[in-house]
Amino acid sequence: MARGLIPDCGCGEGLYSKILSSKGEVLGTDIEKKYLVKSLYSMKVVCSITHLPFVNKVFDFTWVCAVIEHVKDDCIEEVIRISKKAVFVTPNKHSPADFFKGLVGKDTWAFLPGHVRLYGIGELKKYGKVYGDGPGISELVRLLPSRFWLLLPRLSDTLILYRDIEAER
Repeated sequence: MARGLIPDCGCGEGLYSKILSSKGEVLGTDIEKKYLVKSLYSMKVVCSITHLPFVNKVFDFTWVCAVIEHVKDDCIEEVIRISKKAVFVTPNKHSPADFFKGLVGKDTWAFLPGHVRLYGIGELKKYGKVYGDGPGISELVRLLPSRFWLLLPRLSDTLILYRDIEAER
């Protein structure tokens, strides 16, 4: 899937640098220079995910994990503009586990520091395929195979949006 130069948009300190670097050369982008300085990426660009300084479809693959929920404006279109394939990972606005956490007084996605916008399956579907990524309850993850959560995003705590313009043709 991933090849060539891979932007890690909103990379922070580069949590996914090892995984992404095994697939190609990675370019870290973040709005905060202080995080980029600490990241392991050799190529770094300080920029906002809402205004990426790259030409259209220049990248084969772009990675965006735990970022779009921190951005007030919808930035998905901007990432799609620069890439032929993109993967976004974000909390599920309608997570059943999150709902139950709220009932017992625990923090939910909506109240985590920095979260300003949450997405549900409906909002993400217009951009590509939506998959689930686990229930948010570790005991259930062990009982059910990972494919179960991929195919039932409504029950997942986290959503994965996959956009592939080549598959759409």
